Amino acid sequence: MSSLANSSLLEAENFDPLTFINSTFSTQQSLDSDLESFSATLNSEITKLDASISTSIQLQSTASKSAAVDLKQAREASVQLRRKIEDVKRKALRSEEMVKVICADIKQLDFAKRHLQTTITALKRLHMLHNAVGQLSATSAQRDFGAAALSLQATQALMEGFKDFGNVPKIKDLRYEVERVRRELSTGVFEAFEKIGNLASATANPNDFHIDDVPDNGGFTSLAQACLVVDALGKQARDKQCNTFCESQLKSYRNIFSPSAPHSGLDQIDRRFAWFRRLLKSIDERFKEVFPPHWHLQYKLCWMFLEQTSEGIMKTLEDEGNTDSENVIVIVKALQKAIMFEKEMTSRLEKDYGSSVDNTTVDPKAKYDNEMEYDEEGNEIDPRSASGIKLRYARERARRQSLSSKTGGSETDKEDHALLPLRGMLSGVFLPFMGPYCQLEKQNLEELLQKAVADTETDQRGDLPVFTSAVSLFVYMKNSIIRCTALTTGVVFFNLYKEYKAALTKYAKVLQTSKMPAPYVPVNVMAGLAAARGEEKAPPNPRTSNYRIPQGEEEMVCLAIDTCEYCVDTVEALEDLIKDKIDEGFKSNVDLMDSQDDFNDVTSIGLRILVSGLESRIDPFFKELTSTNWVNFDDVGEESIYVRNMTSTVTTFASNVQKTLPSSYYRSFCDKFAASFMTSFYSNLIKCKRFSQIATQQLLLDVYSLKKLIQNLPSVNSGNLAPSRYITDTTKEFAKIEIMLKLVGTPQELLVEVMRQQWPDGTLKDLQQVMSLRGMKRVQQTELLEAFGN
Repeated sequence: MSSLANSSLLEAENFDPLTFINSTFSTQQSLDSDLESFSATLNSEITKLDASISTSIQLQSTASKSAAVDLKQAREASVQLRRKIEDVKRKALRSEEMVKVICADIKQLDFAKRHLQTTITALKRLHMLHNAVGQLSATSAQRDFGAAALSLQATQALMEGFKDFGNVPKIKDLRYEVERVRRELSTGVFEAFEKIGNLASATANPNDFHIDDVPDNGGFTSLAQACLVVDALGKQARDKQCNTFCESQLKSYRNIFSPSAPHSGLDQIDRRFAWFRRLLKSIDERFKEVFPPHWHLQYKLCWMFLEQTSEGIMKTLEDEGNTDSENVIVIVKALQKAIMFEKEMTSRLEKDYGSSVDNTTVDPKAKYDNEMEYDEEGNEIDPRSASGIKLRYARERARRQSLSSKTGGSETDKEDHALLPLRGMLSGVFLPFMGPYCQLEKQNLEELLQKAVADTETDQRGDLPVFTSAVSLFVYMKNSIIRCTALTTGVVFFNLYKEYKAALTKYAKVLQTSKMPAPYVPVNVMAGLAAARGEEKAPPNPRTSNYRIPQGEEEMVCLAIDTCEYCVDTVEALEDLIKDKIDEGFKSNVDLMDSQDDFNDVTSIGLRILVSGLESRIDPFFKELTSTNWVNFDDVGEESIYVRNMTSTVTTFASNVQKTLPSSYYRSFCDKFAASFMTSFYSNLIKCKRFSQIATQQLLLDVYSLKKLIQNLPSVNSGNLAPSRYITDTTKEFAKIEIMLKLVGTPQELLVEVMRQQWPDGTLKDLQQVMSLRGMKRVQQTELLEAFGN
């Protein structure tokens, strides 16, 4: 079709005949001239297409016949293949049966060979076991501990292979023989240790140690070999040997430092430690090559020593007749020495073992101070005491053993050798008896508070002057924390924190009662009658009471406020220090926010005292204002005398306050005094019965001077501009007073109109007040009130 014009249109999917014809024959002339040739070409192409289609159909028909033949052949081949596979499968089954028949005899021979090998191996092991038991008996009889240890280990390893044959007579006899030898070895080893060990006890003086005094001692080399036997006998024997040896070394200690002995007092606790150091030195010199390191003999000896010492110290502290139990200095010194000894032993043992002594499954950082331990009878036990630590350790060991029995396993060597911390084992005994120590700290704080009542010295080293008593109080608390945390950071420290908190509350009370004036309560007739009848009167509220400040005493009030500010900041640092030092279990209970609130309350009361004290100083000038005859006043000049006196008094007072108070508190003082002053001035103005028009002019002049005084208060010493908000508020309040005075001087006929213009927020009551100050009669007031209401 490519020979036709516009053949692409014929191949389009959306072929349109009209579009094709119009595009092929675009004009009438082309239609007339090309139609015949186009028809001939089109017929020729149609003929070619028919021939091509016919050829394709013939080829497809031929191909279909060939495919049918191929498919038939494939089906026949698959049937033949399936028959061959089934035939092969039948032959394979027959072959497998033939192989089983052939190999049946071979398998029986193989089983027989295997059983024979097992029997031979068992006989060889039995022979080895028999020889090992004989050798073990011989070495045990000869007290050759080194060879006996090796024989015992080999015998026990061989016996494991016969654990399922316990009922076999021969095995039973050998087992009995092994147990007999074990008992003999155990007895012999313990006797050898007892003979040698006694030489290192008593005074633990190396000069008194003479090994040659013991016949048949075997020497240290045989004792070292004996330790191998103890290891071979198992953990129980090892623990027994360690405990027996340690008890023998400490036997003389119990006699020398018994409760009735002269050296058993707390003031001589260092003698106990010196004795033990000599004992360790003796043991290190004489038994250094004897005991294996994994026995941790020095640690267990130290543990037992601390345990016995704790029991002795506990009896001394519980003895009410013993003066040491109430002597704070003796207790604290003994506790310090105990802590130093525990640290010394811990450091020494860690150096010897090359690892931490705190390698234990019992968490030494647990919150034991809050969780009391209880023994089997339900009695409370101090968790930090020796008995408390021992009880936790025993329970932990029992838990692991129970878990081991359930899982079928055994405790690992690491768990067997787990070492509890020594720190707190002896020093923890003192903690329940530290009440006198806390009482002494409390007493010292009380003495500081008593001195603070009369102490007026100031510390000028900071940004603001503060009372020296506050600095001394916090310095003492810091030193007290250092002293206490060197001893303990647990419940005793928490009890001291409570004393600090109580002292801070008391000091805030000291600042309020001894550094600030008491509320001024005028005695009236009713109060006198109530006192005569014996009736109690409720104490005045310090936040709403009136105060009188003696001349020059305002600086003392300001110093008290400065000290409160210093205390608020320092209390926060004190709380952080306590939380940083105290045990984790107590941190959430440390909160000094109440103490900060106490000082903030005293600050609020101090500001109230300053405002009220200044009010009481200018009160006589207000009385002068109300006592002036403003009706007959006829001379306008400078500000009135009461204004000059008031200005001098307020300026002097504010200047003294501004020099001492922090800027934020002084601004608060100005705000409070300004609001109070304007209220008092207005109330005193309306107390005057009547003003003349000339008097209103004088009063307006006075108001201007007083407004200037109040607005200059924030910058009384600095010369800077007062805050704009403060200027706006005071201007607004003084404007009400000025408008009232202007209305008083306004002609009667214009009063209502001017009132509406200048005082749009004014009420009928305000208008009536103005008319009263004008001295208008009631009839005239009624007419104007009606006119204002309409």
